[in-house]
Amino acid sequence: MSAVPHSGVGLIPSAQDLIQDLPARSPDGFVPFENTEIDKSISERFEEQVRKHPDRTAVKVANRVVSYAELNQLANRIGRAILTQSDGGASPIVLLLGRDASMIAAMLGVLKAGRVYVPLDPAHPPRDNTVTTLVAFPLQISPTPPRPY
Repeated sequence: MSAVPHSGVGLIPSAQDLIQDLPARSPDGFVPFENTEIDKSISERFEEQVRKHPDRTAVKVANRVVSYAELNQLANRIGRAILTQSDGGASPIVLLLGRDASMIAAMLGVLKAGRVYVPLDPAHPPRDNTVTTLVAFPLQISPTPPRPY
């Protein structure tokens, strides 16, 4: 296997080696895969990665690095909190978080709790987000409670 230097930190495989490691393709370009791969939920596939690579980096934002195991622990805590604080209904969970590890953990936590989420951008005017969350959704995950206007 040939390798090319990568930012002085180590070696990465060459593009040719990466192409050779791809699964065999049919003449029309289709890559076959097992149906079990598409029968799994997002949270089940995430759990597989946690089992395979618990100490690998799952999310890196600015100066914060979160491993798969740590992200899974955060997601599980959020999922349990949703199950204990919600009415058991099927209403969506509002995620009013920035683009960071907490948003990813919240997304996974909501999915683990068997619910769906509606991400809102905290950079939008607070009035818009508050009206949306108070009117449409009973449960919200955010760093601070919504301010009524």
